Amino acid sequence: MMRFILFVSMIFITIISFLLPKVLGIFSFSIYLLIINFLISFFLVNMNNLNTNLVNLQSIFLIGFLVFFLGRFVAFLLDPSLYDKLFCTDFIFNYCSSSTDINFLIFLLNLILVAFSMAFLSKVNISRDVNYLDENNIFISKTKKCLIYSLFFLSFGISFYYRLESIAMAISGGYMALYTTQAESYETPFVMLLSVSATCSLALLYSLRKKLNSKIFGVALGLYILYLLIGIMTGSRATFIGGLILLIWMIFRNRRVKKIFYIAGIGICVLIVGAVNWLAGLSGARAFSESSNSLEAVSETIYSQGITLMVFNSSIHTEGFPILGAIKTIIPGIQAIFPLFGLNNRHEFDWGSYMTFTENKNAYQDGFGLGWSIYSDFYIFSLGFLPLFYLFVYLFGRLIINVSKNSGYYNEGIVFIFVLVLFSINRGQLSPLIFSVIVYSLLCLFVGTLKVRRL
Repeated sequence: MMRFILFVSMIFITIISFLLPKVLGIFSFSIYLLIINFLISFFLVNMNNLNTNLVNLQSIFLIGFLVFFLGRFVAFLLDPSLYDKLFCTDFIFNYCSSSTDINFLIFLLNLILVAFSMAFLSKVNISRDVNYLDENNIFISKTKKCLIYSLFFLSFGISFYYRLESIAMAISGGYMALYTTQAESYETPFVMLLSVSATCSLALLYSLRKKLNSKIFGVALGLYILYLLIGIMTGSRATFIGGLILLIWMIFRNRRVKKIFYIAGIGICVLIVGAVNWLAGLSGARAFSESSNSLEAVSETIYSQGITLMVFNSSIHTEGFPILGAIKTIIPGIQAIFPLFGLNNRHEFDWGSYMTFTENKNAYQDGFGLGWSIYSDFYIFSLGFLPLFYLFVYLFGRLIINVSKNSGYYNEGIVFIFVLVLFSINRGQLSPLIFSVIVYSLLCLFVGTLKVRRL
């Protein structure tokens, strides 16, 4: 009953938030209400028997939404002087949103929270037989174990080498030096393929960890987390946070956590947020923050991460996205054959590149980009029809539930992949997640932790 009361209150808050600016002419109260809706959503999606604590898939996803979409609003709560530039962007695009567009954007953000929360309304029954193979009935040969380990260490080793190259490039040329090839003719991203191979093979090893040498698996996991953490030396803060999330999840995923630890965790998170820009500046990839105090440092960091808000806003007002972008999203990797048909430029089949190209061709040619968001994918697929957009967000919430509630070797690896992806997917595309699941599933078919049932 409490879940439904909270859900109805979210709908009520969304309506009030939409109407208030028409009466008051300002959006500060709508921002406060949006933050309240987020807190209700976070509480509502965790009112279930899916997890033993708050370190779970839905929390990771919502925290990513808080950082990348509501970050500017959190910064506004800390520093009200930011109000005038909350809905402005001067990178690639150069504009401040009109009152009508701001109201629509805040409405969409509330709609996302309502749709995602709705997926968790009904009682969740934990399944123990979906994709389940009893550990006593499954045998993994030493040869297959060695092959999976070999795939991981080979793909990881090459990926780690390229990560070091990226660090060197960022130190010498700055963070944006990593993206200067954006406008060049498209080539199959082998580095990305290697990274996916490393992630999926490690996910498979994680699912089989009880049948493996714990020390070797621990070394593989530790090296992978290190790989994520040192990403901050390229100026990329998201990979660093992803590494921390994976580390925290590995430690606390099945433990009951006292409330006092959550309070301490919030304090630690604030300290990390305040220090992340400083860490990114150690290599010279990003400029050091010149904040005079820690609160200002936290505010600046959260505000800068919240740029995805305006990326999403720009995407919903951009027209003419290429249909090939939809094909690439649904069938990831198919872009590798596009050059055979004379399609050599990313903006011809990548929606994020297209948006940059159409708005600021010179910036695109110089290698600059805006990034993307999973909600931009949903909005374009829905053709701007809000009920369909709402349905996509709701179904994604149901997907997270299904991944969380099922058990078995196969599903444990899927959970591992989702832990790595869900935080950053708020500012990324849907296709890498789909591609990772496909690669992981193929590896599971090879090993035998996934069986194809005959009709």
